[in-house]
Amino acid sequence: MKKLIAISMMIALVAGAAFAQEVSVGAALEFNWTLADQSSPMTMKTGMQAAKLNFRGANDEGTFGGHLTFNILGLSMPGGDWQRLPLVASTDQSFMFKLMTGRLMDRVFIWWQPVDQLKLQFGRDNDGIFNPTGVTRWGWHQGSVDVRTSERWGAEDAILGNWGNFGLSAVITPIDNLTINFAIALPDPTFGDNGAYYVGWTDKDDINAGTDTVPAEFGKAFERMQLQVGYNVDGIGQFWGTFQAKDAGDRIGLSYHTSSLLDGLALEAGFSYKITSGANNAFNFTAGADYNAGDWGAKVRFLINGFDKFTVSYVDLMPYYDFGFLKAFLNIQINSLTDNAKFVINPYVTKNIGGGQVGAGIMYDTSNDSWSFKTGLKISF
Repeated sequence: MKKLIAISMMIALVAGAAFAQEVSVGAALEFNWTLADQSSPMTMKTGMQAAKLNFRGANDEGTFGGHLTFNILGLSMPGGDWQRLPLVASTDQSFMFKLMTGRLMDRVFIWWQPVDQLKLQFGRDNDGIFNPTGVTRWGWHQGSVDVRTSERWGAEDAILGNWGNFGLSAVITPIDNLTINFAIALPDPTFGDNGAYYVGWTDKDDINAGTDTVPAEFGKAFERMQLQVGYNVDGIGQFWGTFQAKDAGDRIGLSYHTSSLLDGLALEAGFSYKITSGANNAFNFTAGADYNAGDWGAKVRFLINGFDKFTVSYVDLMPYYDFGFLKAFLNIQINSLTDNAKFVINPYVTKNIGGGQVGAGIMYDTSNDSWSFKTGLKISF
């Protein structure tokens, strides 16, 4: 226990001592209300989606800094798999235990940039350092409250790069337009018992020691390595090649990203191959585009995966229009396109008010003939 406490709090203590006078504080709260749905009798449901407290800072020279986020409501899994786990869900772990062992630390890292060509980072960044999926994944619903269908994480297996593990990473820029990202996972004191690794990006519910963890052996760190090389061609876009070692994804991939070809157009595409041959999901390909013409725009994305048999897992379409007093979206998700296609129709609106955002949306899912009407509120400062 003492070891866990010491390692978990080390980053916060080092960062705080280095720039105690330069720390900024922020917070974010998200609420949602289901006002009506297909159930009978209908009852209003209220929930809190997130409650986070952020501390970040850097020295005057901008060469050393850190970030610490407490997810008061629950935990965010490394690699982006969001799990809302209320504190009361675990009866054998008190709030103070989770606080001291770092299990409420959603993001905790320090960084050092001794020269312009090198930046080092130690800790865990669950927002996904090196994540290039600005259209097909996190960029799709960026800025909206929880009044729309769930985010798509599958594209991450096609466009590689996201790194949410606890460990050491480096960004190297030896010449103009060339970027080299390198990361290795280290024993993570904030997930699992005895500092076990959290490996991969899975949908497992149990975040403690067990199915999602392996023994914390420093000698196996390079089996949890990721190497990524990117090159930017002026006026064309950026190309990335990524290698993930056995326990960091076991994939190789190429991707392309651009916002230079046409004014208002952001485009990305990528594919990956699982090194372990014969796997059902060995090959993944995704592409997405976002065209913004000012007041209006449209997005499209799709994912294809398989090996001996390929499946169009989903196609998403989303036109949107900014009326000034609010912004309207029509989110259309088509699931399992090649086999009994199912649709989710989700029109929603958002309105920014000061440091917050309100929204409302309707969801209809043909797979189970279900519908709901939701409203939401997001406050941040």
